[in-house]
Amino acid sequence: CGLMYAAKKYMVPYLVALCIKYIESNMSIRNVLTIFNFADLIQEEALMTMCINLICKHPSIILNNESEHISGLCLREILTQDYINISEIDLIKYAIHWAHNECIEQDMIPSKENVREVLLKFGCFYKLRFATLSLADLDCLRVLGILTNSELLHLNYIHTMRFKDERIPIMD
Repeated sequence: CGLMYAAKKYMVPYLVALCIKYIESNMSIRNVLTIFNFADLIQEEALMTMCINLICKHPSIILNNESEHISGLCLREILTQDYINISEIDLIKYAIHWAHNECIEQDMIPSKENVREVLLKFGCFYKLRFATLSLADLDCLRVLGILTNSELLHLNYIHTMRFKDERIPIMD
């Protein structure tokens, strides 16, 4: 990674390409978050895309790696993906867990308010797809406490309206 940083700094594109090729061939589930954080740090889009693709294929394994903490910008990038092999509620729970750890890392009390504030600070809160959740999942979020009462009411309204116009078949 140090060689790639120097190659980018001193604008040696051939060496950057070789480094990307080497990193890509050695990327695995165990090191993808480290590579993702590094790619974000040096703003290497091609490498970030490779990392995102691997993360989207194996999110449950990768995101539950307690030894690796990703940056808020990396989390936001993951949350913007349309195709990720994880349920929305599990992704939201991961984001909340990440924000809880981020509070601790920033010497903040990991209260519900601070967890929400961290998610907002990094632009992650509004990337969470709350409107796709079932009523049972919304109840789970109510317990976690990161949504306000008015947000929960709005989401319940959206959920109710989603099914309002469906016709009930008449049984013979």
